[in-house]
Amino acid sequence: MADVSIANLPAFVGAGGDVADLLAMVDVSDTTESPLGTTKKLTLSQVWTANGNLTGSPYVIAVAAAGTFKGFRMQNPAGINRWYWGTDGVAESGGNAGANLLLQSYNDAGGSLTVALQVDRATSAAAFAGPVTAADFVVNGDAQASQGSINFNSTYGIFFRLRAGSSYDYALMNPAATAFVLTVPTGTQRVDFTGMLGINVPSSVSIYLNIGGAAFNTTGVQQAGIQCRPTFNATATSTARAIDVQVATQAAGFNVSEGSGLHVNGPNIGAGSGFTTMYGLYVENQTHANIVTAYAIFTNGGRIRFGGLPTSAAGLAAGTLWNNAGVVNVA
Repeated sequence: MADVSIANLPAFVGAGGDVADLLAMVDVSDTTESPLGTTKKLTLSQVWTANGNLTGSPYVIAVAAAGTFKGFRMQNPAGINRWYWGTDGVAESGGNAGANLLLQSYNDAGGSLTVALQVDRATSAAAFAGPVTAADFVVNGDAQASQGSINFNSTYGIFFRLRAGSSYDYALMNPAATAFVLTVPTGTQRVDFTGMLGINVPSSVSIYLNIGGAAFNTTGVQQAGIQCRPTFNATATSTARAIDVQVATQAAGFNVSEGSGLHVNGPNIGAGSGFTTMYGLYVENQTHANIVTAYAIFTNGGRIRFGGLPTSAAGLAAGTLWNNAGVVNVA
Protein backbone atom coordinates (compact mmCIF):
# COMPACT_ATOMS: atom_id res chain seq x y z
CA MET A 1 0.00 0.00 0.00
CA ALA A 2 1.32 3.47 -0.85
CA ASP A 3 2.81 5.45 2.06
CA VAL A 4 0.44 8.38 2.68
CA SER A 5 1.74 9.22 6.16
CA ILE A 6 2.28 12.87 7.09
CA ALA A 7 6.04 12.32 6.87
CA ASN A 8 5.78 11.06 3.32
CA LEU A 9 3.19 13.55 2.01
CA PRO A 10 5.73 15.59 0.01
CA ALA A 11 6.83 12.49 -1.91
CA PHE A 12 3.21 11.44 -2.36
CA VAL A 13 2.08 14.83 -3.67
CA GLY A 14 5.04 15.01 -5.98
CA ALA A 15 7.42 17.68 -7.09
CA GLY A 16 6.24 21.15 -6.10
CA GLY A 17 3.74 19.78 -3.56
CA ASP A 18 2.88 21.97 -0.63
CA VAL A 19 2.00 20.07 2.55
CA ALA A 20 0.54 23.17 4.17
CA ASP A 21 -1.82 23.68 1.24
CA LEU A 22 -2.84 20.02 1.37
CA LEU A 23 -3.55 20.09 5.10
CA ALA A 24 -5.58 23.26 4.64
CA MET A 25 -7.98 21.25 2.48
CA VAL A 26 -8.49 18.62 5.17
CA ASP A 27 -11.04 18.82 8.00
CA VAL A 28 -11.03 16.01 10.58
CA SER A 29 -13.00 17.78 13.30
CA ASP A 30 -16.58 17.14 12.11
CA THR A 31 -18.32 13.94 13.23
CA THR A 32 -21.96 14.94 12.58
CA GLU A 33 -22.14 13.33 9.11
CA SER A 34 -20.14 10.22 9.92
CA PRO A 35 -21.94 6.89 9.29
CA LEU A 36 -19.63 5.47 11.96
CA GLY A 37 -20.88 7.69 14.78
CA THR A 38 -17.94 8.73 16.96
CA THR A 39 -15.30 8.18 14.29
CA LYS A 40 -13.92 11.37 12.76
CA LYS A 41 -14.89 12.26 9.22
CA LEU A 42 -12.18 13.19 6.74
CA THR A 43 -13.36 15.85 4.27
CA LEU A 44 -11.46 17.24 1.27
CA SER A 45 -12.70 20.74 0.55
CA GLN A 46 -11.64 20.63 -3.08
CA VAL A 47 -10.38 18.20 -5.71
CA TRP A 48 -6.97 16.84 -4.94
CA THR A 49 -4.95 15.21 -7.72
CA ALA A 50 -1.76 13.34 -7.03
CA ASN A 51 1.10 14.00 -9.42
CA GLY A 52 1.83 10.50 -10.63
CA ASN A 53 0.40 7.04 -10.16
CA LEU A 54 0.28 4.95 -7.01
CA THR A 55 2.49 1.90 -7.45
CA GLY A 56 2.16 -1.62 -6.15
CA SER A 57 -1.35 -2.68 -5.14
CA PRO A 58 -2.87 0.40 -3.50
CA TYR A 59 -6.25 0.25 -1.79
CA VAL A 60 -8.32 2.16 0.73
CA ILE A 61 -9.37 0.61 4.04
CA ALA A 62 -12.46 1.62 6.01
CA VAL A 63 -12.26 0.07 9.50
CA ALA A 64 -14.96 0.13 12.14
CA ALA A 65 -16.58 -2.18 14.67
CA ALA A 66 -18.68 -5.10 13.44
CA GLY A 67 -22.32 -4.26 12.93
CA THR A 68 -21.59 -0.69 11.82
CA PHE A 69 -21.54 0.99 8.43
CA LYS A 70 -18.19 1.08 6.67
CA GLY A 71 -17.89 2.74 3.28
CA PHE A 72 -17.92 5.94 1.28
CA ARG A 73 -20.59 8.61 1.08
CA MET A 74 -20.80 10.94 -1.93
CA GLN A 75 -22.29 14.43 -1.57
CA ASN A 76 -23.02 17.38 -3.81
CA PRO A 77 -21.11 20.71 -3.38
CA ALA A 78 -23.66 21.78 -0.74
CA GLY A 79 -22.77 18.78 1.40
CA ILE A 80 -26.06 16.95 0.78
CA ASN A 81 -25.92 13.16 0.54
CA ARG A 82 -26.35 11.55 -2.86
CA TRP A 83 -24.91 8.00 -2.65
CA TYR A 84 -23.43 5.62 -0.10
CA TRP A 85 -21.28 2.64 -1.14
CA GLY A 86 -20.16 0.22 1.53
CA THR A 87 -21.35 -2.33 4.07
CA ASP A 88 -24.64 -2.35 5.95
CA GLY A 89 -25.02 -2.40 9.72
CA VAL A 90 -26.01 -6.06 10.01
CA ALA A 91 -24.08 -7.78 12.79
CA GLU A 92 -21.54 -10.46 11.89
CA SER A 93 -23.08 -13.43 13.72
CA GLY A 94 -20.98 -16.16 12.14
CA GLY A 95 -21.39 -18.33 9.07
CA ASN A 96 -20.33 -15.38 6.89
CA ALA A 97 -23.49 -13.48 7.89
CA GLY A 98 -23.61 -9.68 8.13
CA ALA A 99 -21.53 -6.85 6.65
CA ASN A 100 -23.39 -7.04 3.34
CA LEU A 101 -22.59 -4.68 0.47
CA LEU A 102 -24.92 -1.73 -0.18
CA LEU A 103 -25.37 0.91 -2.82
CA GLN A 104 -27.71 3.43 -1.17
CA SER A 105 -29.28 6.44 -2.91
CA TYR A 106 -30.53 9.63 -1.25
CA ASN A 107 -33.32 12.05 -2.17
CA ASP A 108 -32.91 15.74 -2.96
CA ALA A 109 -32.97 16.64 0.71
CA GLY A 110 -30.26 14.10 1.51
CA GLY A 111 -32.53 11.55 3.17
CA SER A 112 -32.46 7.81 2.44
CA LEU A 113 -34.19 6.98 -0.87
CA THR A 114 -33.51 3.43 -2.06
CA VAL A 115 -31.08 0.57 -1.59
CA ALA A 116 -30.32 0.33 -5.30
CA LEU A 117 -28.11 -2.73 -4.90
CA GLN A 118 -27.57 -5.15 -2.03
CA VAL A 119 -25.19 -8.11 -2.17
CA ASP A 120 -25.31 -10.78 0.52
CA ARG A 121 -21.81 -11.54 1.77
CA ALA A 122 -22.58 -15.18 2.59
CA THR A 123 -24.42 -16.19 -0.59
CA SER A 124 -23.34 -13.52 -3.14
CA ALA A 125 -27.05 -13.09 -3.96
CA ALA A 126 -27.58 -9.63 -5.46
CA ALA A 127 -30.86 -7.72 -5.18
CA PHE A 128 -31.59 -4.75 -7.43
CA ALA A 129 -34.34 -2.28 -6.56
CA GLY A 130 -34.93 -1.26 -10.18
CA PRO A 131 -34.71 -2.69 -13.72
CA VAL A 132 -31.38 -4.09 -14.87
CA THR A 133 -30.30 -3.51 -18.48
CA ALA A 134 -27.51 -5.56 -20.03
CA ALA A 135 -26.29 -6.22 -23.55
CA ASP A 136 -26.28 -9.96 -22.79
CA PHE A 137 -27.84 -11.93 -19.98
CA VAL A 138 -26.50 -15.40 -19.21
CA VAL A 139 -28.14 -17.66 -16.63
CA ASN A 140 -26.10 -20.62 -15.38
CA GLY A 141 -28.75 -21.70 -12.88
CA ASP A 142 -32.42 -20.91 -12.35
CA ALA A 143 -34.03 -17.66 -13.47
CA GLN A 144 -36.59 -16.66 -10.83
CA ALA A 145 -38.91 -13.75 -10.13
CA SER A 146 -40.92 -13.46 -6.94
CA GLN A 147 -43.27 -10.99 -8.61
CA GLY A 148 -43.48 -9.19 -11.94
CA SER A 149 -42.10 -10.67 -15.15
CA ILE A 150 -39.12 -12.23 -16.88
CA ASN A 151 -38.84 -10.87 -20.43
CA PHE A 152 -36.60 -13.18 -22.41
CA ASN A 153 -36.88 -11.43 -25.78
CA SER A 154 -38.85 -8.24 -26.29
CA THR A 155 -38.64 -8.63 -30.08
CA TYR A 156 -40.77 -11.77 -29.99
CA GLY A 157 -42.80 -10.72 -26.97
CA ILE A 158 -42.13 -13.65 -24.66
CA PHE A 159 -43.07 -12.86 -21.08
CA PHE A 160 -43.22 -15.21 -18.13
CA ARG A 161 -45.31 -13.78 -15.30
CA LEU A 162 -45.51 -15.00 -11.72
CA ARG A 163 -48.49 -13.38 -10.07
CA ALA A 164 -48.75 -13.55 -6.30
CA GLY A 165 -52.30 -13.89 -5.05
CA SER A 166 -53.77 -14.78 -8.44
CA SER A 167 -55.36 -18.03 -9.58
CA TYR A 168 -52.23 -19.21 -11.41
CA ASP A 169 -48.54 -19.63 -10.64
CA TYR A 170 -46.96 -19.25 -14.09
CA ALA A 171 -48.17 -17.80 -17.34
CA LEU A 172 -46.99 -17.04 -20.86
CA MET A 173 -48.17 -13.75 -22.33
CA ASN A 174 -49.01 -12.85 -25.91
CA PRO A 175 -46.63 -10.59 -27.88
CA ALA A 176 -48.62 -7.46 -26.95
CA ALA A 177 -48.43 -8.37 -23.22
CA THR A 178 -52.20 -7.86 -22.95
CA ALA A 179 -53.41 -11.41 -22.30
CA PHE A 180 -52.13 -14.79 -21.16
CA VAL A 181 -52.01 -17.60 -23.71
CA LEU A 182 -50.73 -20.26 -21.30
CA THR A 183 -51.41 -20.54 -17.58
CA VAL A 184 -50.67 -23.02 -14.81
CA PRO A 185 -53.41 -22.80 -12.15
CA THR A 186 -52.13 -22.30 -8.62
CA GLY A 187 -51.10 -25.50 -6.88
CA THR A 188 -51.73 -27.74 -9.90
CA GLN A 189 -49.78 -29.46 -12.65
CA ARG A 190 -52.42 -28.50 -15.23
CA VAL A 191 -51.50 -26.33 -18.20
CA ASP A 192 -54.30 -24.24 -19.73
CA PHE A 193 -54.06 -22.78 -23.22
CA THR A 194 -56.09 -19.79 -24.40
CA GLY A 195 -56.32 -19.85 -28.18
CA MET A 196 -54.94 -22.34 -30.68
CA LEU A 197 -52.49 -25.01 -29.62
CA GLY A 198 -50.55 -26.23 -32.62
CA ILE A 199 -48.04 -29.07 -32.67
CA ASN A 200 -46.31 -29.28 -36.03
CA VAL A 201 -49.23 -27.43 -37.67
CA PRO A 202 -48.99 -24.93 -40.58
CA SER A 203 -49.94 -21.40 -39.54
CA SER A 204 -52.54 -21.22 -42.34
CA VAL A 205 -54.64 -24.06 -40.87
CA SER A 206 -57.32 -23.19 -38.29
CA ILE A 207 -56.87 -26.20 -36.02
CA TYR A 208 -56.89 -25.96 -32.24
CA LEU A 209 -54.89 -29.13 -31.75
CA ASN A 210 -52.83 -30.73 -34.47
CA ILE A 211 -50.34 -33.48 -33.81
CA GLY A 212 -48.08 -34.41 -36.68
CA GLY A 213 -44.66 -35.89 -37.16
CA ALA A 214 -43.53 -38.68 -34.88
CA ALA A 215 -46.17 -40.91 -33.26
CA PHE A 216 -46.82 -41.11 -29.52
CA ASN A 217 -44.54 -44.11 -29.17
CA THR A 218 -41.91 -44.29 -31.87
CA THR A 219 -40.15 -47.44 -30.69
CA GLY A 220 -42.89 -49.89 -29.67
CA VAL A 221 -44.88 -52.18 -31.96
CA GLN A 222 -48.07 -50.40 -30.85
CA GLN A 223 -47.93 -46.69 -31.68
CA ALA A 224 -50.49 -43.89 -31.26
CA GLY A 225 -50.84 -40.26 -32.30
CA ILE A 226 -52.95 -39.42 -29.25
CA GLN A 227 -53.38 -41.55 -26.15
CA CYS A 228 -55.97 -40.53 -23.58
CA ARG A 229 -56.26 -42.68 -20.46
CA PRO A 230 -57.45 -40.50 -17.56
CA THR A 231 -57.88 -41.98 -14.08
CA PHE A 232 -61.04 -40.62 -12.45
CA ASN A 233 -61.34 -40.10 -8.71
CA ALA A 234 -64.19 -40.72 -6.27
CA THR A 235 -65.86 -37.36 -7.00
CA ALA A 236 -66.78 -38.41 -10.56
CA THR A 237 -70.21 -39.79 -9.55
CA SER A 238 -72.15 -38.37 -12.53
CA THR A 239 -70.06 -38.82 -15.67
CA ALA A 240 -66.54 -40.02 -16.48
CA ARG A 241 -65.60 -39.31 -20.09
CA ALA A 242 -62.15 -39.96 -21.46
CA ILE A 243 -62.95 -37.64 -24.38
CA ASP A 244 -65.82 -35.11 -24.38
CA VAL A 245 -66.60 -33.62 -27.80
CA GLN A 246 -69.11 -30.94 -28.75
CA VAL A 247 -69.59 -28.85 -31.89
CA ALA A 248 -70.41 -25.20 -31.15
CA THR A 249 -70.82 -22.09 -33.30
CA GLN A 250 -70.90 -18.37 -32.66
CA ALA A 251 -74.22 -16.53 -32.37
CA ALA A 252 -73.64 -14.72 -35.68
CA GLY A 253 -75.96 -15.71 -38.52
CA PHE A 254 -74.19 -18.18 -40.80
CA ASN A 255 -74.58 -21.75 -41.97
CA VAL A 256 -72.06 -24.59 -42.05
CA SER A 257 -72.58 -27.14 -44.79
CA GLU A 258 -71.40 -30.10 -42.70
CA GLY A 259 -70.49 -30.72 -39.06
CA SER A 260 -68.95 -33.67 -37.30
CA GLY A 261 -68.47 -34.33 -33.62
CA LEU A 262 -65.86 -36.86 -34.63
CA HIS A 263 -64.51 -37.09 -38.18
CA VAL A 264 -62.17 -39.86 -39.26
CA ASN A 265 -60.47 -39.24 -42.58
CA GLY A 266 -59.48 -41.99 -44.94
CA PRO A 267 -55.99 -43.43 -44.46
CA ASN A 268 -52.92 -41.92 -46.11
CA ILE A 269 -50.71 -44.90 -46.90
CA GLY A 270 -47.13 -44.39 -47.94
CA ALA A 271 -45.67 -46.25 -50.89
CA GLY A 272 -44.54 -49.73 -49.92
CA SER A 273 -46.52 -49.89 -46.66
CA GLY A 274 -49.99 -51.26 -46.02
CA PHE A 275 -52.50 -52.66 -43.52
CA THR A 276 -54.00 -56.10 -43.33
CA THR A 277 -57.17 -54.71 -41.72
CA MET A 278 -58.19 -51.06 -41.31
CA TYR A 279 -60.85 -49.80 -38.89
CA GLY A 280 -62.16 -46.27 -39.16
CA LEU A 281 -63.55 -46.72 -35.64
CA TYR A 282 -62.67 -49.67 -33.45
CA VAL A 283 -64.42 -50.25 -30.12
CA GLU A 284 -63.21 -53.09 -27.96
CA ASN A 285 -65.41 -55.18 -25.67
CA GLN A 286 -66.95 -52.87 -23.06
CA THR A 287 -68.30 -55.56 -20.75
CA HIS A 288 -66.89 -55.88 -17.23
CA ALA A 289 -67.92 -57.54 -14.00
CA ASN A 290 -68.33 -54.10 -12.38
CA ILE A 291 -70.36 -52.63 -15.28
CA VAL A 292 -74.13 -53.15 -15.05
CA THR A 293 -74.94 -52.33 -18.68
CA ALA A 294 -72.34 -51.97 -21.43
CA TYR A 295 -72.86 -50.43 -24.87
CA ALA A 296 -70.15 -50.48 -27.51
CA ILE A 297 -72.04 -47.77 -29.45
CA PHE A 298 -75.10 -45.86 -28.17
CA THR A 299 -77.17 -42.91 -29.40
CA ASN A 300 -80.06 -41.39 -27.47
CA GLY A 301 -81.42 -39.55 -30.50
CA GLY A 302 -80.92 -38.85 -34.18
CA ARG A 303 -80.38 -41.19 -37.07
CA ILE A 304 -77.74 -43.77 -37.83
CA ARG A 305 -76.67 -43.82 -41.46
CA PHE A 306 -74.48 -46.37 -43.19
CA GLY A 307 -73.01 -45.67 -46.61
CA GLY A 308 -71.09 -47.98 -48.93
CA LEU A 309 -72.26 -51.21 -47.30
CA PRO A 310 -71.68 -54.45 -49.18
CA THR A 311 -74.74 -55.58 -51.12
CA SER A 312 -74.03 -59.26 -50.53
CA ALA A 313 -73.09 -61.33 -47.49
CA ALA A 314 -70.75 -63.48 -49.55
CA GLY A 315 -67.24 -63.54 -48.09
CA LEU A 316 -68.09 -61.26 -45.14
CA ALA A 317 -66.88 -61.99 -41.62
CA ALA A 318 -69.54 -62.89 -39.10
CA GLY A 319 -71.16 -59.80 -37.60
CA THR A 320 -70.51 -57.58 -40.62
CA LEU A 321 -73.37 -55.33 -41.74
CA TRP A 322 -74.50 -55.47 -45.36
CA ASN A 323 -77.18 -53.83 -47.46
CA ASN A 324 -79.87 -56.27 -48.45
CA ALA A 325 -81.98 -54.20 -50.89
CA GLY A 326 -82.18 -51.25 -48.53
CA VAL A 327 -82.39 -53.30 -45.35
CA VAL A 328 -79.34 -53.58 -43.09
CA ASN A 329 -78.53 -57.20 -42.35
CA VAL A 330 -75.88 -58.83 -40.24
CA ALA A 331 -73.74 -61.52 -41.84
